[in-house]
Amino acid sequence: MTRGQRWIATLVIPMAWAMVAALMAQSWSSDPYDPALTGTSAYGHNGEGALSTGLLLTGVEALVLLAALRPWSYSARAWWRPLVVLPLAIPWTLLSAVLTMHAGGIIAIHLLWLLLICAALVLTTVAGVIARARLPREPST
Repeated sequence: MTRGQRWIATLVIPMAWAMVAALMAQSWSSDPYDPALTGTSAYGHNGEGALSTGLLLTGVEALVLLAALRPWSYSARAWWRPLVVLPLAIPWTLLSAVLTMHAGGIIAIHLLWLLLICAALVLTTVAGVIARARLPREPST
């Protein structure tokens, strides 16, 4: 990986997080918390503190991804990194899917963020395994 490619790989997660944060802010501005909505009339609307909760969750998830994947040092020999993160991401995504049932747009955006992460982890693992298989064998000593 060249130096420029490493910079690009390192910036993908923060740039994706920035886009998700912008979508969450847009959802909050179009459907802010309304304390007058109670009971079932509140279904599908953003709750109190949804924006700060969504930004905090996605921010922590992005930092965990950066720490676990370390894209600045990624190589074909590190194909196992996304595979290690995937068993943690799948249950977290399933829990988020359950919590999204009657939630507003911000929580739905969070679920889409997690689904994107899971898909990216699977694709990165497959690409890493293929790249690893194409590397020349190391001589055994």
